[in-house]
Amino acid sequence: MRRLAWPWAALSFVLLSSAPLRAETARGLAAQGNALYQAGKFADSLKRYQAAAAKAPNSPEILYDLGNARYRLNDLAGAAEAYQRAAILSRDPRLTGNSEFNLGDALFRQAEAAANNPEEAIKKYQESISHFRAAGAQGQGLQTAAGRNLEIGKRRLQQAEAELEKRRKEQKEREELAKKLGQMAERQEKMANRSRDLASQSPSSANQAVGQEEAGRQDDLAGQTRAMAEQAKQAGKEGQAAGQALKQAEQAQAQAGDELRAGRPGPAATAQGQAANSLRKAQEKLNGQTSSPDRQENNPAPGPRTKAKEGQGQQAGQSGAKPSPGGQTGQAASPKQDAKPPAGAAQAAVRAGESQAVPAEQTAQDILAQEQKDRLNRQRQNRAGEAGYAPVGRDW
Repeated sequence: MRRLAWPWAALSFVLLSSAPLRAETARGLAAQGNALYQAGKFADSLKRYQAAAAKAPNSPEILYDLGNARYRLNDLAGAAEAYQRAAILSRDPRLTGNSEFNLGDALFRQAEAAANNPEEAIKKYQESISHFRAAGAQGQGLQTAAGRNLEIGKRRLQQAEAELEKRRKEQKEREELAKKLGQMAERQEKMANRSRDLASQSPSSANQAVGQEEAGRQDDLAGQTRAMAEQAKQAGKEGQAAGQALKQAEQAQAQAGDELRAGRPGPAATAQGQAANSLRKAQEKLNGQTSSPDRQENNPAPGPRTKAKEGQGQQAGQSGAKPSPGGQTGQAASPKQDAKPPAGAAQAAVRAGESQAVPAEQTAQDILAQEQKDRLNRQRQNRAGEAGYAPVGRDW
């Protein structure tokens, strides 16, 4: 996450007072929020930023700080909303770039949290990629970090898409197995009815012959159940649960076959009913679907960046100072890894060692250059009437 600090923010310690919030200016409230934020009191700083935003709702600087506080409180959706508005309203390339970068990171973290929902994760990764792309396009020293995160986001997107495809394939297999189990259960129920009919008749050699024939059919169905149990093992957690029910069905079927061969169709019908119920239970297990990434490299976090006039957003940062890890001005920030969450709002995306998977000749600048070329190609295709879609930083 990236944060910015301004020289006048030091006055925020003087501005802290017991005066009611409604009597404060937007700038004063923001300065109070900065002081509380620097002290690690993120919940209290959020209240000040919210009060400041109520007075200056179109200040991109206040919205940016608001996003930082929400991020630190793990309100990723709220942070993303604030960063998006800051990026839209800002006319300062540095603030715009940092807002896009932090927005990309907040979306990336949301995608990670949605690992058990590949469709949602894919959507968030796509949005994250578009905002890292937009951040890199702003320059302002963000090309390297944004380019790296862009590559990481693409990789994670591919993983999420592969996971979704795998789950869809497993779901299709489960549906096919469940359909077969339903058919087997119906067949087993019909066999149970025939056994009951046989039990209601007087004993005779003909009935005994029919019982032997039914025992053969029952053995055949038991063999199919055994084969289905083996297939179910490959169908994920649902298949494992269904396998237990199929094992019970097979045991009941074996008992039914023995009873039929012994000339006891009544007990056979009971066992066959139990087998049918177990087959239905296995079918339900397969239909009841339940189902499940690298972390980002941390970048330096610019500090609170709020400088708004009362009642309106004022563009700040025209002095040309560059963001720095310590939240001071006048020093260039350089991306780095940090085992702890950054002091502000955006973590950039690489687990330790993962960046080595990127080819050495493919630098971050190369990635962004290729992205720009791809974007231009898509635009030309759109003008030619061809279908195409290129997500942009502010359209999600």
